Amino acid sequence: MAVEWTTATIVRQSLKGAGTSLTDAEIENFIEQNEGFMETVLKIPASFAYNSALKPHRFLQKLVTVMTAIDVLASTPQSFNTFTSIDAASKILVYQYENMIKFLADQPSYRDFIINAEG
Repeated sequence: MAVEWTTATIVRQSLKGAGTSLTDAEIENFIEQNEGFMETVLKIPASFAYNSALKPHRFLQKLVTVMTAIDVLASTPQSFNTFTSIDAASKILVYQYENMIKFLADQPSYRDFIINAEG
């Protein structure tokens, strides 16, 4: 499986340099795991073609980016100067993740929202 919805660069940008001890390949491994998880949960068919021009597809990008950033933080806590810094960053990421999941849950058909996306 190849990284499709986000990249190591985007994840690094979301963390503002934290987690820099991980290689791109290590971050992309997290990305692949998270994309696979979301494909399974959302029952996204193999024929699905990600298109960053579509807002619902960018939603997937943000969701997987946040999921991966949480994984990176968990695996590289030493990249922060203080516990308070990592605690704040992790709380923000978890808050974003929870809100995105709640948004999906509120969609009458979240699968249609993603797969049959328009603009």
